[in-house]
Amino acid sequence: MIYTITFNPSIDYFVSLDNLTVGQLNRSAVEFFKAGGKGINVSQVLTNFGLNNIALGFVGGFTGKKLVDLLNENNINNDMIFIENQNTRINVKISANNETEINADGIFVDEKDVDNLIIKLKDIKFDDYVVISGNISKKCSINLYKYLVEKIKTLCNNIVVDCSGDLLKSVLKLEPFLVKPNLKELEQFANSELKTDYDIKQAMIKMQKCGAKNVLLSKGSDKAVFLRTDGLFYEKEPYKGKVVNTIGCGDSMVAGFIYEYIKTGDTKKAFNFSVAVSSASAFKTGLADKNDLKKLDLDI
Repeated sequence: MIYTITFNPSIDYFVSLDNLTVGQLNRSAVEFFKAGGKGINVSQVLTNFGLNNIALGFVGGFTGKKLVDLLNENNINNDMIFIENQNTRINVKISANNETEINADGIFVDEKDVDNLIIKLKDIKFDDYVVISGNISKKCSINLYKYLVEKIKTLCNNIVVDCSGDLLKSVLKLEPFLVKPNLKELEQFANSELKTDYDIKQAMIKMQKCGAKNVLLSKGSDKAVFLRTDGLFYEKEPYKGKVVNTIGCGDSMVAGFIYEYIKTGDTKKAFNFSVAVSSASAFKTGLADKNDLKKLDLDI
């Protein structure tokens, strides 16, 4: 079984228009709601590919109820924890001449709430997978991520982490199976600008030495890089196509990696497949499914 955990899920309100003029009245051409959050995106892609999973996280208020409704509408198995007297955040995603995001801070979660989440993992097996994605509200303790990973580590060995900054640094020594920074997050970790391939690979090696078993780096339209447990590097260019939307592409990469690794046990194939799934998500409004991969000239 695969479990995804989103500390700070959201309702994402997508608005599309030809041009956005700041300080003026703008009228949208298309708008829609979707359940948001990095772990939820991973669950959506896994569901699209027919891989059973359960989305966990913390929600609250009428917006939390709406988020659960959206998950159910999209056939995402979920078991959310409701936090009293708080509301799940609403994020605004604007697609115009440029992509603009306005993300709210989100709800407060403490160790007691994390303990309640751990109870929901009572049936987990040691060889199951837990994906912890996204950051936490600024109101939460910086130690909360570490507290959760420490708890899960006693139950399951395959932990995937996709977060940034001090949160990521705090869990590396707990030896997650996979971490997936983007270039900006890797630069934050290295505390320096990474201008060359050599600089990038040295920072990934440092991240691995800090405890991460596998490091998967996404770089948008540039080639992705994978550092395997044994120190081998792999690189792959994203597939060519018309980019429609980049939101969720990194989460699609995580889902693609897990899907193929569970299927084959081969990290190189999993890496190659992850790039394909990420590219497929970039070429559509929404997240990739199996049919989208048929449109690509796959090289796994």
